[in-house]
Amino acid sequence: MTDALITNTRFGSNAEVVEWFRVVRAAYDGADTPEDFPDHLRQQAAGFDQEMVEEFLRTLADTGDPDGALAGLLAIEGQMPDLYWAYFPAEYTAEETPESDAGPFGWVDEDQAARLNAAWGGDWQTHLDPQLTARWGADWQNHPADHKQAWLTDLLPELLAPPEDPFDWVPDEQSGRLTQAWGGDWQTHLDPQLTARWGADWQSHPADHKQAWLTDLLPELLGTRDATDLNAAAATTAAGAEVSAEVAQQVTTLLDDYLNDELANLGEDSDLSEEELTELFAELQADLLNAPTTQEDPS
Repeated sequence: MTDALITNTRFGSNAEVVEWFRVVRAAYDGADTPEDFPDHLRQQAAGFDQEMVEEFLRTLADTGDPDGALAGLLAIEGQMPDLYWAYFPAEYTAEETPESDAGPFGWVDEDQAARLNAAWGGDWQTHLDPQLTARWGADWQNHPADHKQAWLTDLLPELLAPPEDPFDWVPDEQSGRLTQAWGGDWQTHLDPQLTARWGADWQSHPADHKQAWLTDLLPELLGTRDATDLNAAAATTAAGAEVSAEVAQQVTTLLDDYLNDELANLGEDSDLSEEELTELFAELQADLLNAPTTQEDPS
């Protein structure tokens, strides 16, 4: 059974042999039942000749024991690719097979194929083709195999690098305030806000510039309820501690500053009037300081 499953496949390089056994194992491990295996293999082996894949499946069905045949085939996976070439006459070897017969990626070496498999899965050829065309030109397949191998070695770090975090420049203090206000997915909310204010190319600006701009922008984005210092003062009061005159003055000053900012930004479509907003801040001050609800005219 094993011999038939090997001899009905044709590969042009060691890398293709290793990749074939990898996708067969992935399909075998992913199938809940032997009946599920064919569909799993077709998905995993999208980069291989599909006629060969179907012939392999027909041969597997003809064994009468597909599950046992696959187990036997995968048991010798560790002997590949050397054992594979032993099944063919001496005139048919990986070294003598023209690259055109090995497919457009027969020149990819084993290490390169393994890295591409790990990153992109069994159909990595589908993803790699447009990447090489964009960088090497439409005629990239005409270059010698050793040239393409060397170029791909240099290119792989760029192709397989994890995507950059567009918000890795945000300091911990700022990200903490954003998380507190918007939750763990604050990046989703912040992106359109910055695009609207800084332009579509805001990511191209230096990190220190963006940090400074965001520092100025946070009060507008998060509003008065993002007052970290006020939260700390409220926690102290809630814990039953005596509010000192110094702390009371700091809270009053902060509230006055926030109130003035809000009053300056009031518009015709605001939910609160100037009087209502002033009263709200007076109540907030009373709650924080456990003081009578009196508020001087901020103007």
